[in-house]
Amino acid sequence: MKNRLLIFVLLFSTFLNVFSQRKVTEQQYTEYTEIPQEKVFLHFNSNFLLTGERLDYKAYCLNYNTNKFSNLSKIAYIELIDSNLKTIIKQKITLKKGEGQGDFFINTDLKSGNYKLIAYTQWMKNKNLFYQENIYIINPFSNKVLVSNTDTQASVIKKNQTQNQYFVLEKNEYSKREKITIKLTKNAFLPKNASVSVRKIDEYSSKKKAAHNFFTKNNKLFNKTVKNEVFLPDFRGELLQGKVIAKNDKTNNVDNIRVGISFIGDNDLAKIASTDKDGNFYFYLQGRDYSEKVFAQVLKEDKENYKIILIENKPLNLDKLVFNDIVINENLAKLIDLRSKYMQIENAYNSKRQNSNINQNIDNTSFFEDDYTTYNLDDYARFKTIKATMVEILKNTWINRKGTNYTFHVKDNSDKLDYNTFPLILIDGYIVDNHNELIDLNPKLVKTISISKNIYQLNSKIYQGVISVKTIKKDYTPVKNNNIVKVDYKKPLTLKKYFSQTYNSDISLKRIPDYRLQLLWQPNIIDNQKDISFYTSDVTGDFEIDIQGFTNEGKPITIKEYFSVK
Repeated sequence: MKNRLLIFVLLFSTFLNVFSQRKVTEQQYTEYTEIPQEKVFLHFNSNFLLTGERLDYKAYCLNYNTNKFSNLSKIAYIELIDSNLKTIIKQKITLKKGEGQGDFFINTDLKSGNYKLIAYTQWMKNKNLFYQENIYIINPFSNKVLVSNTDTQASVIKKNQTQNQYFVLEKNEYSKREKITIKLTKNAFLPKNASVSVRKIDEYSSKKKAAHNFFTKNNKLFNKTVKNEVFLPDFRGELLQGKVIAKNDKTNNVDNIRVGISFIGDNDLAKIASTDKDGNFYFYLQGRDYSEKVFAQVLKEDKENYKIILIENKPLNLDKLVFNDIVINENLAKLIDLRSKYMQIENAYNSKRQNSNINQNIDNTSFFEDDYTTYNLDDYARFKTIKATMVEILKNTWINRKGTNYTFHVKDNSDKLDYNTFPLILIDGYIVDNHNELIDLNPKLVKTISISKNIYQLNSKIYQGVISVKTIKKDYTPVKNNNIVKVDYKKPLTLKKYFSQTYNSDISLKRIPDYRLQLLWQPNIIDNQKDISFYTSDVTGDFEIDIQGFTNEGKPITIKEYFSVK
């Protein structure tokens, strides 16, 4: 099955230039239907949140039929949808062996109401499949929170009714700011992909979020096949797609036109792709931390005769989503008021409890950096023009001029002068097709210029050398041109290590208020972890330990235990 999938993807991407969505033949559609479908399950910390709080989540991407982890998609999409089916928040997360994680802040301008948290992959869109769960959001700063006179029955928590086989707690009641250790049992097999949430329970909270059993029974609710139209999975990374269109009837050939895409910033990158006979092109993003300032352009002498259109995938059909009203009684209104005070105090001391990004060891080096010479302009006398800078400082380069047009050149490794093959010129990763754009650049904005003498081939285009210019702020904006379009690109979220409060001999910690409702959020069990520790806060009441995960065989693991803080 894996080989069949690989052949299918290679067939489409190599010979048909299929993008994330494309019409296919009957035979190709039959092949597609034999490839396993996916489903996504989200474990998240709470479905009842106030504006100003944060939602943490862990994504599990699984084989639709077996529940085993899927290696098909490398990107998952998470959205928060309001009752008007408008996307309030949309995030992309990287999937590694079927797992991913993320979080988002609930903005204080959101209205109180029932929202939907949905999750999906591009491959799932072929069946209009998506995970969906209710998220109830209350804006305590709004006067529009309605209080019902109808009382609702408080949920009753049965503490440790049966002992789970995975861990034990030393006791059921703890004090404020006390350390709690979850001791894993000796023979327990807790998957290292399991995620752990420890959070206060609201006695009058909304309906409980669904667990694995509900998810596995109801994953066909929104099944819908789009005949002969296929969304390819993000098989090796994310796909960006577009189309080159001729502006007039005289220029109707859009086959084999080179299109450059430039990621400008700290993690700059330049890529070149060629169009198919219909003008379609795509870029395949993998293995890098891409910058979000992105431009696409036609790289052709008569480029003024063409324009680029960026293609967005069709959205999911969300028409069947049902949004329930929030019923708030007087007791819940008081609880909301108390939580609001806790939240405001916690946000005031947010700088003391920051999450940190995880170093993912991503290779962001440029393709030419194996053999280059870099000139830091601060080490030399500053000249008024780039032309003077190149002539006086840089070696192995020269400039030609024909009328008002300039061209840059780089010697090859034998120091020969080639006037017919131009270098690849980059400014903060942006591909400079018109060399006058570099001539006109203010040298006071430039930090370094790197030169490579090697021959490079990008999508059948040969370049004699590279001239890479880095500005001081690394934020170059191309000269406005009708053949250049800005790409609305958002990179996947960066992995985080979530803050875990500790109390030790540091006296200053005792002076800081601690009104955490979320005592622990840990997206993954660490390898060979023997126990899980965390500290209670100044908040009293009942708390839930919620552990979710899947074994390699596809068996869902759900563990819930409860304790109190007095």
